[in-house]
Amino acid sequence: GTGEAQTLLIDAATFGARHGHRLEGDYTVAPGALGATQRYKGADRFAERIPDGFVIAGASGDSVSRDGRLQGGSGEHSVEFVVVDQANDPLLRALLNQATDIGAKPRRFYRDTTVTQKLSQLAADSMTARGPHQVDDAALKGRPVLLGLVPHLTAPVCRHRAMLFHLMADAARLPHTSLRGGYLIGSGEMPYSAKTGHRWNEVVIDKKVKLVDALNLAGRVEDPAAYTHHYLDPNKHYIYGEPKF
Repeated sequence: GTGEAQTLLIDAATFGARHGHRLEGDYTVAPGALGATQRYKGADRFAERIPDGFVIAGASGDSVSRDGRLQGGSGEHSVEFVVVDQANDPLLRALLNQATDIGAKPRRFYRDTTVTQKLSQLAADSMTARGPHQVDDAALKGRPVLLGLVPHLTAPVCRHRAMLFHLMADAARLPHTSLRGGYLIGSGEMPYSAKTGHRWNEVVIDKKVKLVDALNLAGRVEDPAAYTHHYLDPNKHYIYGEPKF
């Protein structure tokens, strides 16, 4: 519950010192999670339930071999490998317990929109940097790191928040999808030019697709048609229709 999560967050430094800030050794993805791990890496849209042992190979140069070995890239083409492992990650386990409790609320109290808003805000709040960080980002490149410890080690970004929301939506039994593409930064009447790789989520509420972006729209559930000018597919095409500038 909430108390467990707060205690674990406060005691994160002790936990890190006791268990190691990352999973050491030649980490191998569990066979039961290998297929989902590899499909997620190459998918533009991913709606599968995430199994324990799942790993995010976040950068273009990072990959997971057919036998489950982590293969880190070099330089800017490598980041940490994020590991979903509730058995060894009490911080993540506590957050998913909260998500399960939120999803179990009777719908006369919590509509699906309310559940989604709460999960999006929880993902954003939980994946906010908790400094000072224990290690330099360069030391994390190509190394496996438990998802729950990410905000205690580095500054979380979209891939961390989108994955946590995906796991929370699984726990709350919401129909949802994770997406990969681009995000156009800026505002105004001219087409935006600053592009960055991005991960976000969609949920289905009352048979309608809704936008969830725990980085840019934390705690909100939006109509994608209102954000056509921001979101791109991996081929840099507008994903929600052509915007009107």
